Amino acid sequence: MFGLLWYEYILLAMALSIVLFLGVGGAVHYYYYYMQREQVGNWKIQPKRFLKPSLAKEAAFLGTFNLVFSAGIFGFLAWGVLENGWGQVYFSFDDYPLEWTLLSLPLGLLFVEASAYYLHAFLHRPFWYKKIHRVHHRYTAPTFFTIAAMNPIEWLAHAAYSVLPAFIMPLHWTLYVAITVIVFFYGFWD
Repeated sequence: MFGLLWYEYILLAMALSIVLFLGVGGAVHYYYYYMQREQVGNWKIQPKRFLKPSLAKEAAFLGTFNLVFSAGIFGFLAWGVLENGWGQVYFSFDDYPLEWTLLSLPLGLLFVEASAYYLHAFLHRPFWYKKIHRVHHRYTAPTFFTIAAMNPIEWLAHAAYSVLPAFIMPLHWTLYVAITVIVFFYGFWD
């Protein structure tokens, strides 16, 4: 569709992930944790709990690693979808009935949110918690960066259900982008 090579998609996805995570996330973090530190009671649920500086740096590093690594995989998948027709993303609203198009957005969001809930619940089972999920719970005071700070295997599992709607149900490309943006901003802002 765009005539880009697979590695160009990967590089673009990685660059976008760094800009969004470190750029947008860094700006949000700086605004609240430095500019609004004196008004912490107005914006932080646990105003007396902060990560130790070493854990804050670790969370930023691990989160950045996870996002860049998964962005490489997603860049490759985007190449497959846009250049090779993988998945069920469609580009003309005439391809499916209007009713389906309107229903696909909430269904896609429901799929992602249900997947997040059930995966997280599953990872609290003793074996999986001990082997994988406990890394995420090292960060006892949430920040923008702690959402992606987890075992890379866990991050890939979470990232996978964000991509799956494009492969398991017909979605107009604008709605798939909307799902991705909503999930990104809701997940990180929350």
